[in-house]
Amino acid sequence: FQVHEPYYPFNDSLVEDFVVGAENCKGVLEGYCNGPLKPASSYRIKVRAFTTDSAFTDTVFSYPIQTEADNRTLLAGILVPLVLLVLVVGVALFWKRRRLVPFAKKTKHGKADTMSVADSEVVTNRPVKLKDFADHYRIMSADSDFRFSEEFELLKNIGRDKPCNAADLPVNRPKNRFTNILPYDHSRIKLMPTDDEEGTDYINANYIPGYNSPREFIVTQGPLHSTRDDLWRMIWEQNCRAIVMLTRCIEKGREKCDHYWPFDMQPVYYGDIQVILLNESQYSHWTISEFKVSRNEQSRILKHFHFTTWPDFGVPEPAQVLVKFVRTFRERIGYDPKPIVVHCSAGVGRSGTFIALDRVLQHIQKHDYVDIFGIVSEMRKERVWMVQNEQQYICVHQCLQCVLEKKEEFLELGRPEAHDNQGYDDDEGIAESGI
Repeated sequence: FQVHEPYYPFNDSLVEDFVVGAENCKGVLEGYCNGPLKPASSYRIKVRAFTTDSAFTDTVFSYPIQTEADNRTLLAGILVPLVLLVLVVGVALFWKRRRLVPFAKKTKHGKADTMSVADSEVVTNRPVKLKDFADHYRIMSADSDFRFSEEFELLKNIGRDKPCNAADLPVNRPKNRFTNILPYDHSRIKLMPTDDEEGTDYINANYIPGYNSPREFIVTQGPLHSTRDDLWRMIWEQNCRAIVMLTRCIEKGREKCDHYWPFDMQPVYYGDIQVILLNESQYSHWTISEFKVSRNEQSRILKHFHFTTWPDFGVPEPAQVLVKFVRTFRERIGYDPKPIVVHCSAGVGRSGTFIALDRVLQHIQKHDYVDIFGIVSEMRKERVWMVQNEQQYICVHQCLQCVLEKKEEFLELGRPEAHDNQGYDDDEGIAESGI
């Protein structure tokens, strides 16, 4: 741009100095003004000499010239972010203290119970009448599941303020399949310590509420080879009556779970616990097995439900397959106060989806409404990321829609392929299918 009005510089000398940017142009509305240059900026300059109005010649542009930085701007650039950082940290600490300060409420037994401000402020119930569920599902699914996305987003922080100190002990870290899937301290399963060493009571597992009781399920990770003895120790100590396995041992070439049960019908010891495969029935999408589990002079029967076609991070297709599996499980298992072990690989996504659907299917038999959001919220207070992704959250709704439309009744499963342990002699009076 032109910084000065035309003038003749060579009146008295052959050389004349001219400073670009030497004038203060405040209030100048017309004419030329040699205003200040911007600090810390690069400029190139050339001179244009005229002999007449239309006849001129230009010099080439100079090399880039860098103006000095304005220390006031630099100081402001440092101080402003620093002040903002202090404000953000201060606000974060303030809210964290508010969330962690407990307040008491009286229980029906007159004792004080504690609840965090965070838990009290989050709405964790969104019941829907069954007669309105079809319309609800249609509205939630519109615009590429936009409302499902909004609702699922509300779940992301539920339970995340719970401590996981036991899981983070150096002696226990190698026992976790994933470094970011750790059991909350308040609901974790504690094994009977085997010696005085720290960590012998640890397993990556939590109690999860079911429809019938607050500790109906134990959700755990797919065991590592180094922790499978701990799994069987937990099953024995907790007197578990069944295992629901929702992963394959190898998926996409990666180990998702150790093969923690016998390959054939020969007895196998896991620590001091003996396991014998009694029988096995293979279906299109799952396998149901029965084990005899013994320790010292005691024996029990344990059922094993293995869903074999559920993709990691995904959902079974069609949804009716999962509905049929959950109903088959519930019919075979019945009601009993003994807990049920559920695991996939991480023990959050597929496991949470299975339990949520099991609760929904039992709930709608006695009620005219359903609260899937509330069920997932309740589980997430006990174990991180239960029902891990939006697709799995939608799947629970889709399965219920199939049930209400009675679509699952027409699903053909095929005949099972059964294998029995002919060498097993039931000489201890345990019923073959007794739990």
